Amino acid sequence: MFMNYMDFTNDACMNMFTHDQAMEMRSMFALGGYRNTFLNSSVCGDSLLAQGGPTPPDSTETTTPAETTTNSVKITVYPNPFSSQIFIGSNNPADLAGTTVRLYDITGKLYKVQLLQSAKNSISVGDLPSGIYFLKVEGGNNTQVFKLIK
Repeated sequence: MFMNYMDFTNDACMNMFTHDQAMEMRSMFALGGYRNTFLNSSVCGDSLLAQGGPTPPDSTETTTPAETTTNSVKITVYPNPFSSQIFIGSNNPADLAGTTVRLYDITGKLYKVQLLQSAKNSISVGDLPSGIYFLKVEGGNNTQVFKLIK
């Protein structure tokens, strides 16, 4: 039996990507995007015939006030790679006060949980095995994830 997975029917129920995935891919071709130069490339002789849908608007045009305050939180995590301690800091002490930090390994196993109290904090991690870790900083409506290596 033969199955043709290249079905080009115009069916609204057949979506290959979520809306967010499509926006992420389209943003790479937007003005200033990582792959924007592909749109004007002359490598393929018939590139002038290529057409695509409209690129998404710049993020500064669609930012809501809630996103602005969420994205303005500047958290720094260092050193990377780490050995015995991870330092978490912010230039605004209120950004980190009351936030929770969770450290996971690459398999998702939770190793450390710590409540942050000030603008500069440290986590003792000397007992962890070498590997790749993810540090998740959660507080209020702000969540940031950092990839760390030991």
